[in-house]
Amino acid sequence: MKQNTGLTRRQYLTRFSRTARWLLGTADAAEAISDYRELVFQEGRDESKLVEELGDPVQAAWLLTDAREYKRWQRALAILVCCVLFCAGWAYNGLPFYWQVVPYFGAPWETFIQFLLPVAAAEFLTVCWFRRKKEDTGPVTWRVLLALAAAALVGGIVMLQAWRVFDMTWYVPIPGKQDHFQSSPEFGAVRMLFLYTGFLAPLAGVAGLYLARCHDRRWAAFFLLCLTVSVLCIISQEIIGRTNGHDWDSGMMQMMRRKLFYWLLPTTGAGVIGAGVVLK
Repeated sequence: MKQNTGLTRRQYLTRFSRTARWLLGTADAAEAISDYRELVFQEGRDESKLVEELGDPVQAAWLLTDAREYKRWQRALAILVCCVLFCAGWAYNGLPFYWQVVPYFGAPWETFIQFLLPVAAAEFLTVCWFRRKKEDTGPVTWRVLLALAAAALVGGIVMLQAWRVFDMTWYVPIPGKQDHFQSSPEFGAVRMLFLYTGFLAPLAGVAGLYLARCHDRRWAAFFLLCLTVSVLCIISQEIIGRTNGHDWDSGMMQMMRRKLFYWLLPTTGAGVIGAGVVLK
């Protein structure tokens, strides 16, 4: 194995810091990085012998790691990533991954409860994990606020289109083909918005998990908002898929809109509350 020799002080501390933040988390890593900064920049220390005297920076971070605590983090991360893949898969395919085992084509609330329970568990796990060490991390950075604002904006667009979609013309006749219909351009665009936003939002949230672990636990709020946006898209897709846009009159369409927002509003509230708890 090739040894990391010839590292400058800054390179050594950078490699150690990156590894320590992932292995130890932000709270414990801050103390370890502070200690190693003093060692690395100690007066009279020969820069050419940093690795020889202090050890490989990656290995040094591993030696400070509590193996049991790190394994707990790995299990928590695996659960959260599975939930991300669950959301992305359902949003893109229009079906839960377990639809062949659990009855799927039942009442909408049965489907939503099946889905929302694991997502609620992921939200609870996220809040508990990133709130259990209440270190003082100072004010919320502008990067976190900007990311939260972007996620909130996307969520607002999804909610607006979910409201508008029931006032649109869903299907138009295909020219030259009697009794054949196709989606109207406006309706098709809204459905694509729900599909791709529901697929991409939870994947973007993975970046929030990484940043919450390595830099600032409050990035977990971004992860929760991304997960919430994905759920909003999935629920909207499900309700639209159960609506007969060909024959239903305006009264029936308004009824389905009320049913949709009966689920969207509490889901949004739960996501915002969870994000707010993480931010404190």
